[in-house]
Amino acid sequence: MKISIGLVLSIIFITGLAFAKDFSYKTMTGSFFMWGEPNGSLKPDSGLKGFSLFIDGKAADTLYNQMAEKPYYNECYDDGTLTKSSGNFECHKSKSNVYSCGLGVDLKTQQIYLPETC
Repeated sequence: MKISIGLVLSIIFITGLAFAKDFSYKTMTGSFFMWGEPNGSLKPDSGLKGFSLFIDGKAADTLYNQMAEKPYYNECYDDGTLTKSSGNFECHKSKSNVYSCGLGVDLKTQQIYLPETC
Protein backbone atom coordinates (compact mmCIF):
# COMPACT_ATOMS: atom_id res chain seq x y z
CA MET A 1 0.00 0.00 0.00
CA LYS A 2 1.44 3.35 -1.06
CA ILE A 3 1.02 6.19 1.39
CA SER A 4 1.95 9.76 0.60
CA ILE A 5 4.53 11.29 2.95
CA GLY A 6 2.57 14.53 2.88
CA LEU A 7 -0.58 12.71 3.98
CA VAL A 8 1.15 10.97 6.89
CA LEU A 9 2.92 14.11 8.07
CA SER A 10 -0.33 16.07 7.76
CA ILE A 11 -2.14 13.47 9.87
CA ILE A 12 0.59 13.61 12.52
CA PHE A 13 0.50 17.41 12.51
CA ILE A 14 -3.30 17.65 12.65
CA THR A 15 -3.50 14.99 15.36
CA GLY A 16 -0.96 16.95 17.37
CA LEU A 17 -2.99 20.12 16.95
CA ALA A 18 -6.16 18.38 18.04
CA PHE A 19 -4.59 17.39 21.35
CA ALA A 20 -2.44 20.45 21.98
CA LYS A 21 -3.81 22.68 24.70
CA ASP A 22 -2.18 25.85 23.48
CA PHE A 23 -1.76 25.02 19.76
CA SER A 24 1.94 25.83 19.85
CA TYR A 25 4.87 23.85 18.52
CA LYS A 26 6.38 21.46 21.02
CA THR A 27 10.10 20.96 21.48
CA MET A 28 11.19 17.38 20.87
CA THR A 29 14.35 15.35 20.94
CA GLY A 30 15.34 12.42 18.83
CA SER A 31 17.72 11.07 16.26
CA PHE A 32 17.76 9.90 12.67
CA PHE A 33 19.49 7.29 10.56
CA MET A 34 20.24 7.95 6.89
CA TRP A 35 19.83 5.18 4.32
CA GLY A 36 22.25 4.75 1.47
CA GLU A 37 23.21 1.51 -0.20
CA PRO A 38 20.98 -1.56 0.16
CA ASN A 39 23.24 -2.87 2.93
CA GLY A 40 22.50 0.25 4.98
CA SER A 41 25.85 1.99 4.44
CA LEU A 42 25.97 5.56 3.20
CA LYS A 43 28.99 6.16 1.00
CA PRO A 44 30.12 9.74 0.30
CA ASP A 45 28.25 11.22 -2.68
CA SER A 46 26.18 8.03 -3.14
CA GLY A 47 22.97 9.95 -2.58
CA LEU A 48 20.57 9.89 0.30
CA LYS A 49 17.90 7.25 -0.35
CA GLY A 50 15.87 7.81 2.78
CA PHE A 51 16.00 8.13 6.52
CA SER A 52 14.46 6.86 9.73
CA LEU A 53 13.30 9.45 12.22
CA PHE A 54 13.18 8.59 15.93
CA ILE A 55 11.43 10.71 18.57
CA ASP A 56 12.02 10.29 22.28
CA GLY A 57 11.37 12.10 25.55
CA LYS A 58 8.15 13.95 26.36
CA ALA A 59 7.11 14.15 22.68
CA ALA A 60 7.21 10.34 22.35
CA ASP A 61 5.36 9.98 25.67
CA THR A 62 2.62 12.32 24.42
CA LEU A 63 2.36 10.61 21.01
CA TYR A 64 2.19 7.11 22.56
CA ASN A 65 -0.47 8.10 25.05
CA GLN A 66 -2.58 9.95 22.47
CA MET A 67 -2.65 7.02 20.04
CA ALA A 68 -6.02 5.24 20.18
CA GLU A 69 -4.58 1.88 19.10
CA LYS A 70 -4.27 -0.84 21.71
CA PRO A 71 -0.70 -1.66 22.77
CA TYR A 72 0.73 -5.05 21.94
CA TYR A 73 3.78 -6.98 23.14
CA ASN A 74 6.67 -6.29 20.77
CA GLU A 75 8.57 -9.52 20.09
CA CYS A 76 11.42 -7.61 18.43
CA TYR A 77 12.47 -6.14 21.77
CA ASP A 78 11.70 -9.31 23.79
CA ASP A 79 11.93 -7.31 27.03
CA GLY A 80 8.31 -6.45 27.76
CA THR A 81 8.19 -3.40 25.50
CA LEU A 82 4.69 -2.46 24.39
CA THR A 83 4.08 -0.99 20.94
CA LYS A 84 1.27 1.01 19.39
CA SER A 85 1.28 1.40 15.64
CA SER A 86 -0.69 3.36 13.11
CA GLY A 87 0.32 2.17 9.67
CA ASN A 88 4.12 2.34 9.61
CA PHE A 89 4.37 4.86 12.45
CA GLU A 90 5.26 3.15 15.72
CA CYS A 91 5.55 4.23 19.33
CA HIS A 92 7.06 2.10 22.09
CA LYS A 93 6.87 2.07 25.88
CA SER A 94 9.51 0.09 27.75
CA LYS A 95 8.93 -1.63 31.09
CA SER A 96 10.79 1.28 32.71
CA ASN A 97 8.38 3.79 31.07
CA VAL A 98 10.84 5.06 28.45
CA TYR A 99 9.00 6.17 25.31
CA SER A 100 10.17 6.28 21.69
CA CYS A 101 8.46 6.67 18.32
CA GLY A 102 9.62 6.45 14.74
CA LEU A 103 9.03 6.07 11.06
CA GLY A 104 11.11 5.59 7.92
CA VAL A 105 10.87 7.74 4.79
CA ASP A 106 11.98 6.63 1.32
CA LEU A 107 12.84 9.85 -0.50
CA LYS A 108 12.55 8.40 -4.01
CA THR A 109 9.19 6.64 -3.71
CA GLN A 110 7.80 9.02 -1.07
CA GLN A 111 6.67 6.03 0.99
CA ILE A 112 6.58 5.64 4.75
CA TYR A 113 8.18 2.53 6.20
CA LEU A 114 8.72 1.08 9.64
CA PRO A 115 11.64 2.91 11.26
CA GLU A 116 13.71 -0.23 11.73
CA THR A 117 13.58 -3.94 11.07
CA CYS A 118 13.21 -6.57 13.75
